[in-house]
Amino acid sequence: MPSADWTPPIGWAAPRWDTAEQAKHMPFYDRDDWPGIVAETKNFPPTARYWTGLSPAAIEQLEMETVCGAAAGGPPLGIELRMTPPGNKKRYLRDVGSLVGASGGVETTCIYVEYQTCGSVHGRPINDAEIRLKMRHEP
Repeated sequence: MPSADWTPPIGWAAPRWDTAEQAKHMPFYDRDDWPGIVAETKNFPPTARYWTGLSPAAIEQLEMETVCGAAAGGPPLGIELRMTPPGNKKRYLRDVGSLVGASGGVETTCIYVEYQTCGSVHGRPINDAEIRLKMRHEP
């Protein structure tokens, strides 16, 4: 849910959490082998995973707040990356400050979230090395 004082950019659909795109990054709730899950995020193809202690509702809240602020109001909680070319999506980084998942074989407190012109919002955990790689594409 977007914050009360947030509006989408002109020509962009209102944000909605995209459960179809999100499915591959959801936690394995039926497994209690977190170290094994962390290690698997390094395998090919690499797939970041949210921590099993986060509910789908908590993941949705983290991602939506990153793009469009807390429901109570305020600016987006993520940092927008001004990548070139901008294309049809806006990209955000956010350090949540506590464990959110794993990516590239390591635990992380950061997420990367995309907001597309069609309104789709989805994200994933991202590690420090991946953040540095994305930042190299900043103008």
